[in-house]
Amino acid sequence: ASVATHALNALSIPPEIASNNLLFPKKGRFSFMCFFNFSNIIIKSLIKVDVGYSLSYTGQTLNMLKDSLKVPCIGFIGAPFTLASYMIEGGPSKNYRHLKAFMYTQKDAWHLLMEKLTDLLIDYSLYQISSGASAMQIFDSWVGCLNRDDYKEYVLPYMRKITGAIKA
Repeated sequence: ASVATHALNALSIPPEIASNNLLFPKKGRFSFMCFFNFSNIIIKSLIKVDVGYSLSYTGQTLNMLKDSLKVPCIGFIGAPFTLASYMIEGGPSKNYRHLKAFMYTQKDAWHLLMEKLTDLLIDYSLYQISSGASAMQIFDSWVGCLNRDDYKEYVLPYMRKITGAIKA
């Protein structure tokens, strides 16, 4: 391959933003409690992360790769919708029942969560770029569960905000 890909688990960010009381053990790992049981207050309590500090290993790895390789490095992030789906569902899902119920019935909370994730992902993308990523890839693994109208209303504004910030 002509491009070195910097691989980072897309779920590195959510554990960094959650308060400790929102995590519980599940199948030998930590997973998120489903947010559909909580209000805007819980989502407002998610902490802002200094990605340069909390995820410094990403920057260190990119700097090391940038200095030692003769090909570009690609940074990547999980898209806010996919991260939200893991946070709400607690893991992969076959039908995204909890995610869709949350999105449709708690629109204010949904948009607040997406805004927080989007801002964090912008910071994380810019951190990766400043650390040596020549391009960014955004993985939106689960967005295919939405129809076109839902995508336009619930996801597209946040994707545009991320890509606009990365371009700038």
